[in-house]
Amino acid sequence: MKSTIKRPKTEYSQWQGHDMRYHRMDLGYTQVEMAKKLGITHRMYCFYESGDTPVSLPMEYAMKYLVQNKEKPFEEVLKDKSYLVFSRFERERMKKLRNALADQVEHGEQNPQFDFMYRMCRQAVKEIDNVLSK
Repeated sequence: MKSTIKRPKTEYSQWQGHDMRYHRMDLGYTQVEMAKKLGITHRMYCFYESGDTPVSLPMEYAMKYLVQNKEKPFEEVLKDKSYLVFSRFERERMKKLRNALADQVEHGEQNPQFDFMYRMCRQAVKEIDNVLSK
């Protein structure tokens, strides 16, 4: 029997698929365009919108961000960079996460899934370093 890992309810949004559909239509995007804007596959977006997959909090936040900035072209929003300003608390949390990931890269050989974890952690460390350097 396969055990399923249940995430705490706090990791999910209160949004349902119809909320995703409403905001997508309000923005005037097709499902393919919306998925591209959110950085996910069209298939994954369809799972969210149909209700097959619970909407995650990061997905809700990304949608809210797009809705709040719908008057600006997306390229202008990216040039703004004000979304990259972190509080001292956020910066410290990112540094702790970065250090924990770097530790896994250095000492994670004991894990049977080491190859996958190594690649994932190495990439995450690079991306966090990039964000923290700004």
